[in-house]
Amino acid sequence: LRARGGFQTDIEWENGKVKTLKVKSLLGGNLRIRTADPLTLVGKGNLQPAEGNNPNPFFKTPVIPSPIISKDAKLNPPAVKPTIEYDLLTEPEKEYVFKVN
Repeated sequence: LRARGGFQTDIEWENGKVKTLKVKSLLGGNLRIRTADPLTLVGKGNLQPAEGNNPNPFFKTPVIPSPIISKDAKLNPPAVKPTIEYDLLTEPEKEYVFKVN
């Protein structure tokens, strides 16, 4: 599976959950991963908790003003499961392997 930012992924599943994630960085740069389960990087690299905006220019997002919401509106926000975000600085043509804890 190819992902935005020049990444190619290979996912190994077990019982409906990710067991191993392999990511090949085609261009290099910051890789940001969002997952429901903690990950461990196998091999060399510095997997860090993500903070702030993604520094990878492929993920630059426009600033969007807050919507105007009527005071009479009854909002039902969706239930969102908690996630963990990681950042990893990658090099072109290198593969990174992650195991789910």
